[in-house]
Amino acid sequence: MVEMYARNQLLVTHKFREYLLSALLMSSAVSLATVVDSIIVGRLLGSVALSAVGLTAPVIYGLNLLHLLFSVGGLTTASIVKGRRDHKTADQLFTVSLITGLICISLYALGIIILAEPLSVALSRGNALVQDQVLDYLRPLVLAGLPLSFSFGLAQFHRVDGNPRASAVVALTANAVNLVLDYVLIRYAGMGIAGAGLSTTLGYLAGAILVLPYLFSKKRSFHFVWPEKKLRSRLGDVIRVGLPKGLNQGTSLLRSAVLNSLIMATLGSPGMAAMAVCINALAITAIFITSSSDAMLPIVGTLYGEGDALGMRATAKTASRVILLA
Repeated sequence: MVEMYARNQLLVTHKFREYLLSALLMSSAVSLATVVDSIIVGRLLGSVALSAVGLTAPVIYGLNLLHLLFSVGGLTTASIVKGRRDHKTADQLFTVSLITGLICISLYALGIIILAEPLSVALSRGNALVQDQVLDYLRPLVLAGLPLSFSFGLAQFHRVDGNPRASAVVALTANAVNLVLDYVLIRYAGMGIAGAGLSTTLGYLAGAILVLPYLFSKKRSFHFVWPEKKLRSRLGDVIRVGLPKGLNQGTSLLRSAVLNSLIMATLGSPGMAAMAVCINALAITAIFITSSSDAMLPIVGTLYGEGDALGMRATAKTASRVILLA
């Protein structure tokens, strides 16, 4: 038993390290997009524009909620049934999570675009100067949800399909494009804060282009199979498993909405600019915790499907060490 546990610990540690880099990059991509926007906007456009970026946090958390609800739920449930060698169900969960996620995020983005003006007024607490900045940033930014869900959702399945490096490249490309275009669109194209929102969307769009080869690859083990009569059951499984991740973003949405409102009412845009810096520091700190859990999910899901309790224990032990060190 001791020898078997030691072997499992060694194998799991190796696999966990292999997944950790891609999980770290993918987890950081969403957070770093906002951090990069804040830094460049603050330096080039000033504190009022920086406060506008911070005020859009609830909308960004809403995008992340829907993205993680379906991507994490689909990835984990598919990994579990893959461990049981039930490939048909894995294909159905892959299909339901990806398509339903894209539909929900599209509807969310459409709603934000339609309600952008009254929403920007509510977020800025009636401050006309800040409200204009929030509106300009929000409209192109919310379009990032669709390429985000498509590129990162598909890249996560590509990672489980045996290619963690490819998913890491998607995250790196999205951030690199966002960083370069942030500076170009604001400094040279004269787009102001709208350029920051657009660069984020274009960054994720570049990531979406990179996952297209996997989508059309014949070597892909996950296939599009519609569950027909089992749609409700498969969707329920995805949502149930992805709900903890989604609720984490939901509570963050509520927290940021309340705090932003209080800060704008008492301290105005200078206070909100300071709050934006604090939010960015918190986001960077959370990257390591999030990436450790994200790296663990597909491994534990597969081991759970195989009934490998020792492997699950070894994975949790390895992830705990990484979190404590971070």
